[in-house]
Amino acid sequence: MTQQPEALRLAALWEKQSHGYALTPEAKTAAELRRLHELNQELLAAVKALHRYDDMDAQEQIETTRAVSAAMAKGETK
Repeated sequence: MTQQPEALRLAALWEKQSHGYALTPEAKTAAELRRLHELNQELLAAVKALHRYDDMDAQEQIETTRAVSAAMAKGETK
């Protein structure tokens, strides 16, 4: 059994405190924790892909570069 990431565990606790109301500070906190967790996963995947960059063919390098750029841009929007 894999352990739930701490950010998602905390998001669930905050969401429970919101009592189902989406506009409460608790619900907004939960949503932001989930967003940041997702972004962290994307950036981690990008770093792992870059680690294998030299072993990729040209097309894979192009796709990896685009994915890394997209993840970085997403992280800079907020």
